[in-house]
Amino acid sequence: MIEHPSWQRGRFYGLAVGLGTAMVYPTLLVPIADNAAPTWRGSAVGVYRLWRDSGYAAGALLAGMVADALGIDWAIMSIAALTLASGVLVAIVMRERRRGGDTGRFDAIERGEPVEPEMQERVAPS
Repeated sequence: MIEHPSWQRGRFYGLAVGLGTAMVYPTLLVPIADNAAPTWRGSAVGVYRLWRDSGYAAGALLAGMVADALGIDWAIMSIAALTLASGVLVAIVMRERRRGGDTGRFDAIERGEPVEPEMQERVAPS
């Protein structure tokens, strides 16, 4: 079977994107699990997955439009640039919560410490 060289590049790009996603995806859920109250953690993960999956669909459509207009190389490079920009934004904006330190009201509730009554009602485990 004779293949066009662009198919080989496409396979390489696809493999690179797949490996990158496999390395990153498990760590994407950690900030959500760390920062969500135990009683609504499942909902928080569900909302995250809704937006993530919507991004996959919209990203595929936009990448297809870029590929049609400018070529596959531009489409892949635009995806890489957006991924880099989002990583830099997260590195600047998000802060890691350390276990054992001040982890907020949710952990105080789990330890049985007093908190504001309205917060206790909203997030206390039943």
